[in-house]
Amino acid sequence: MQWTDDSNRGNALTGQFATPEWVARLLCSRLIQNPRTALDLGIGRGALALALKDRFPTTELIGVDKYSLPKTDRTIMRESGLHLMRRDISLPSFSLRFLAQFGEMNTIVSNPPFTYIENASAIRDLMEKQGFKCNRRAMKQRLDLLFLAHARKLLSQSGEMAFILPTSAFAMAKSIENLQVMSDHFGLEEIITLPANLFQNAEVDTAILIFRPGNRKQAIRKFAFYSALEESKLEFHGQYSAASIIEEMKVFTDSNKQSAAPNTLESIGSTVARGKHSSNSLLSKGVSHFHTTSFQHYPSAQVRFDQNELLTPQVQDAPALEGDILIARVGTRCLGNAAIVVSGRHYISDCVYRISTPAKHRRQIWEFISSEAGKNWQLSLARGACAKFITQQALLSTALPHPIL
Repeated sequence: MQWTDDSNRGNALTGQFATPEWVARLLCSRLIQNPRTALDLGIGRGALALALKDRFPTTELIGVDKYSLPKTDRTIMRESGLHLMRRDISLPSFSLRFLAQFGEMNTIVSNPPFTYIENASAIRDLMEKQGFKCNRRAMKQRLDLLFLAHARKLLSQSGEMAFILPTSAFAMAKSIENLQVMSDHFGLEEIITLPANLFQNAEVDTAILIFRPGNRKQAIRKFAFYSALEESKLEFHGQYSAASIIEEMKVFTDSNKQSAAPNTLESIGSTVARGKHSSNSLLSKGVSHFHTTSFQHYPSAQVRFDQNELLTPQVQDAPALEGDILIARVGTRCLGNAAIVVSGRHYISDCVYRISTPAKHRRQIWEFISSEAGKNWQLSLARGACAKFITQQALLSTALPHPIL
């Protein structure tokens, strides 16, 4: 799989989730050195690398990714002075070969894939040499921790690293050993928890971790614990050791989830319904209706139906009314189309959804649904191998991208 020109979120199938720009700026603001050389492991769309280059313009910055990037992104990054490489970071030999070509790095940043790879012996050896304890019987190994192990091997002794990691990698009872390793061997100095469900479709809690291996001087190492709601809002919670942070983070994240405002169509009072009859059935009854093929018949996305259209007793169905948003329910070539009813009423086929949204949210929802980002969001909900379709539950319950509401 590769990143595509119309994907601003990343590639969920490979565990890649694009870094929001404000998170990239926040992460780079925590770096205190002006590095001569820097590396972005898994550069993706380049948010971290560009933020780092903006903060430290003279830094020689290398971006590595296994997947090809959109041409426009490559152009922007190269014009910003970034050196791009296609390399498979999941290979255990990656760091050794990189060292031979470029030497150690002063700064390393990464938003690694949140996924797993085969627990091969060469990978375990690399992980264990960097202090991690690996279960040799496990089928899979965390790819994000492999990225971290590579980074530690590539980092100069006086350098610093900043990673975005799922909290499951270090802040659960079963991952306490990972956190201890990060504290003792990687020089963990800061943990900054990020808003719940920050990465759409990732369904994980995440945090920024700042490492400075050269500063390991404390007998009982402690690190600073923060939470971030946005770039300019950073709340300090205290200094904690690996042994004491687990319960603190659990209490904080549970509280954060409970207080987080819902951000779905269902949570704002929207309803989603499709027509009860197929297009062929309606045609056989001579009933005029809106079908997936109808999207292309209107000169704009704003559709006007006959104000005086009579509802036929032959069709027991609720029509689309003024203010309803219409989208395709099924059809690989049709998904992503959207229209809004600005007047009148009309039947719809069972291949079309009507989204009825409270008036106070209607403009925001329509602007999003009809945008390129909204089209991508719809496509991300599609299921099926050949004739793709979107379920009603997926539309209602899938989080809308921040900050739509």
